Amino acid sequence: MKTSSGLFTRIYQDIINDHVNLPHLPDITIKLRKALSNDNYSIDTIARIIQTDVSSSAYLLNIANSALYKTRASPSDIQSAIRIMGISTVRNLVNAHALKSITLTDKATTKKYLNAHWQRSAYLAAIANAIAKMVDNIDPDLALLAGLLSGVGALPVLMKLDENDLINLTEQDIQEALNTYTAKVGIVLARKWQLNQDLQLVIKNSGNLAYDSEDQIDLVDVVNIAKLLSQIGTHKIQWPRLEDSPCLRKFSEDGLTMETSIELLKEARADIGEIKKILGG
Repeated sequence: MKTSSGLFTRIYQDIINDHVNLPHLPDITIKLRKALSNDNYSIDTIARIIQTDVSSSAYLLNIANSALYKTRASPSDIQSAIRIMGISTVRNLVNAHALKSITLTDKATTKKYLNAHWQRSAYLAAIANAIAKMVDNIDPDLALLAGLLSGVGALPVLMKLDENDLINLTEQDIQEALNTYTAKVGIVLARKWQLNQDLQLVIKNSGNLAYDSEDQIDLVDVVNIAKLLSQIGTHKIQWPRLEDSPCLRKFSEDGLTMETSIELLKEARADIGEIKKILGG
């Protein structure tokens, strides 16, 4: 990456110095956050906010009627969907859906990389959701959102690269830039979006298998396990030693090996596939 390292350094400096128009969270996520900060909010209030966004409304109804939520009566309105899924789940799913809109672009080259990024993120998020269901203390829908957000710093990097003729860069250059700057830029973006500390910690430690909460398994652990599992079957996978990876040691009494991970993926295949389909990944 020698020939392009100067370009990437300038891009990173532009981003952290606020010389780049970083992506904004869609209005619906900001309105939901504001409404839910009031302890007196009602389901009707939340439903009215969601109904102002046709895409989010359709998305939530699709999930509420999916195999993930097996109910006798299929919900036909947002209020019913909220009652079935719960406020916390609805908030996380709306935020997850909002992320995809940020990846939309008309530029063919950037679209290719953003689409590939979303596909990987959706798969990682689906696995994180499945893993969270196997532990006692992590909300699966929060794990899904955290999985999608874990690589969010790639978005401004790719958008800025496009301004500098991304088409002339090699695949290796681009991947090295993402590896170097995604977490750093992600933290800048997380602060701009005022994400909570748990999500900021996920973004900061994405892929850091040496991270240790020193307690029970946490959200960072779940997402990092999911990221590792999402690489099974690819040339990227290199299974770490249990003694170097607290998240793998804490997952179960015997630790998480590649063999047990493959079994885990097989057992959760249906749920993972359903979530990927819902996310469009």
